[in-house]
Amino acid sequence: MKSSNRLAWIVGITVLAALLLTIITAPAVNKINSGSTYSRSPSGYGAWYAYMEKQGTPIQRWQKPFTALMGQKTPLTLIRINSDLEFFRELNTLQEKFVKSGNTLVILGVREPVRTTQFSSIQTSKVGGIKVDTGRRKKLLNKQQLQLGDTFGAVVWEKKYGKGKAIFATTPDLAANAYQNNLSNYRYLADLVTKDKKSLFIDEYIHGYRDKLPQTNRPYSDSKESLLSYLSKTPLAIAFIQAGVLLLVLILAQNQRIGRAKSLQTLVIDNSEAYIQALATVLHKAESHNYVVETVAAYEERELRKALGIISISDNFHRNHTKINSAEEILSAWELQIGAVPPELKSVLKIHHKNNCSQKDLRDWLQSWQKVKQALLS
Repeated sequence: MKSSNRLAWIVGITVLAALLLTIITAPAVNKINSGSTYSRSPSGYGAWYAYMEKQGTPIQRWQKPFTALMGQKTPLTLIRINSDLEFFRELNTLQEKFVKSGNTLVILGVREPVRTTQFSSIQTSKVGGIKVDTGRRKKLLNKQQLQLGDTFGAVVWEKKYGKGKAIFATTPDLAANAYQNNLSNYRYLADLVTKDKKSLFIDEYIHGYRDKLPQTNRPYSDSKESLLSYLSKTPLAIAFIQAGVLLLVLILAQNQRIGRAKSLQTLVIDNSEAYIQALATVLHKAESHNYVVETVAAYEERELRKALGIISISDNFHRNHTKINSAEEILSAWELQIGAVPPELKSVLKIHHKNNCSQKDLRDWLQSWQKVKQALLS
């Protein structure tokens, strides 16, 4: 394949891959506000934040990196509402250090297996029935304490880490805007995060909201994070797609045999065409030009008479042996309906069948008929 064609293939596939990534990642970008207290969507927490303020509960939005919390001297409670479910095994080193120092970390939206239970259920709590829309449940292990759940497993649970504790939930929508008509959900989350009576913060940094840095007046950023840190936060599906597209481009750049495989075409035999070709070969070898002229002349003259209205289209010349009208009638009909008679028409109608009709004479005669039909159509 030519280098220009190969380059066109590479560019086309790259553009297609970019569009595919845009389509796949667009919902993820739109979901970043899911769980944010600034969001009024059903998955947002704006109504719960307003509920806490109305109750007089001090609560602040945290819009700085998680590392900035490590210097806090007073124990606090941080709520993190995931935009999407995250896999959880254990806290990472930084989170564990934060909790062990006496703080409380609340993570809503942990990916756990779906159990054979109803998707929507009402869980019993001391503040009333809690509506839960998820079939995900956690099978509790040692040192894990059930906070909310049923026989299928835990929806909310906690685990001690040193002086502090971490609280987890299998749903990010525990007190989302969608549950405004079920205030028990709001009361339950409020009681869960305030019973330790620590300063209460809700993480908005993970939803894209940034405070300004002192002096520079620029928003906080994670520009110093390592490649491994970035990859750990990237959804696996998108990472695999990016790697696959990169590998495909590299293969195409080095492959010199790019192109669609051409399948062998199955030869379709037309019996009529094969018969005509065989007959033509026999007549050609026998130099039976007169027979060809007679056969073709009969057909062409009959079609010309039909076109000029001398005989009807339904007439079958060969079956009914309809009497062929004279050449003068054809010429008269042509002059009457079309106009000036072309010289080719006169020559094809006056042909004399000679025994010595050559191949050149036959070719010239057929070309004359072709010009007659062109003049008839024009």
